[in-house]
Amino acid sequence: MHQLSWLRGEIKDGDVDGGIAAYIQKSVETLNNFKRCLKSWDDCSGQVGARDYRNYQRLLVNQNRRRVEAILEATGCMTRISLTPPPRVNGVAIPDANPFDHMFGTYHWQSMTPHINDMIDSAVGVLKDPCFADHLKQLWVDSAPLSDASGNVARVIRICRRFPVVATELQTRHAGRGSHVIDDEYDVQDLLRALLRIDFEDVRPEEWTPSYAGKSARLDFLLKREKIVVEVKKTRPC
Repeated sequence: MHQLSWLRGEIKDGDVDGGIAAYIQKSVETLNNFKRCLKSWDDCSGQVGARDYRNYQRLLVNQNRRRVEAILEATGCMTRISLTPPPRVNGVAIPDANPFDHMFGTYHWQSMTPHINDMIDSAVGVLKDPCFADHLKQLWVDSAPLSDASGNVARVIRICRRFPVVATELQTRHAGRGSHVIDDEYDVQDLLRALLRIDFEDVRPEEWTPSYAGKSARLDFLLKREKIVVEVKKTRPC
């Protein structure tokens, strides 16, 4: 997945949020520059003395095409179209056409530039949406290696990493049924306990630690057989 490979190049000293912000900024700049180059190439059509400049703009477009297409795919804004000749005009229809394959020409006088611009504008909107940054952060967390963790600990980590996805999915239910809303720490504990039950049979909530110096602490979850303690905290919204 191209987002992860590019993110690894942007994240410095473990600053994931800063790396994501840099990736988004560079992606927006790439899209806008591509749009400007394509417009410059189009505007110079037929102008006397503009051949070298037009060829240079075409070169820039070609060099950045694959990255632009990858960004459009990542944001869900890449669309294909069906090209059909106008009525009473002979010609071959092109189903499921990639607009980028026809951007330097026309298909029966149909320019691909407006369609490409629409995809780019939509992708910029997605990139600027805070939800997309959250999506990238979740991808990054899910991709982190578990090689340093034991088998059971790795399973707990995997469940915790997927917890936000499950919680989001439970917001939408069929036939207007009530959703599982995460309002406080107890809601988090209820859902996490159910998820832990998938992989672990003996999940004990609210276990107390042995007394030490006359004091003991309460644990949110104890996986008795695996000897693993899980402590739950809910962060407050910014």
